[in-house]
Amino acid sequence: MKVKVWRVLLLTSLILLGSACTDNGTKEVYDAQEWAPEDNTNIAKEKSDSKENTVQVLNVNKDQVSKSHHNPNVIGGKEWDLGFSDSSNGLFLEYVLKGESIEDWSELITIQKFSSNDNVQMEDYLNQFKISLQKSINGKLDFQVLKKETNDALYEFQLVDDKNQPDQYELGYILKKNSNIWFFHYANKTRKMSDNNKEKWSAVLMSNQLMKLAK
Repeated sequence: MKVKVWRVLLLTSLILLGSACTDNGTKEVYDAQEWAPEDNTNIAKEKSDSKENTVQVLNVNKDQVSKSHHNPNVIGGKEWDLGFSDSSNGLFLEYVLKGESIEDWSELITIQKFSSNDNVQMEDYLNQFKISLQKSINGKLDFQVLKKETNDALYEFQLVDDKNQPDQYELGYILKKNSNIWFFHYANKTRKMSDNNKEKWSAVLMSNQLMKLAK
């Protein structure tokens, strides 16, 4: 029986990260299943060919986020269902597209929340998350930080040529707020994410829409 490897790895990485960031848990060593090596392809954000195209993309993103507020389960223009939840170590929620399941998904939204340690910097969260991922892989991982501020950060990674998992791309947003650290992830089983989709999901992740799903 094939275990939900992606979820196990992600949860393991976040548990390790939570322990490191809160100083409350013991830093156990997890022998997680192996997954993906490093892709030499640079997943750099390319700019639109013209200012007009850029404005159009941003306007579409704002419209999609605004419309989604009327129905909290409509995110990025698509309808989602809660596929998994766990509150044994902070908060862990996973949403799949309507009609799909945790065992067989094409796109995945993951929300995590932990108690935050004010002494831990945003760079520490990013580094610990990246290290936890690297310890769990045997494929190709290309991890890039797209934005980093004092209380928030946006990152992406591409996972390819893995023995256990299909190629997949993740865009993630980390936010420190009210003594909590939030992780918002969007994953897609694709080898490359289009610039338009990156713009769209960056806007969704950095809005407060996903936080509402956790309430």
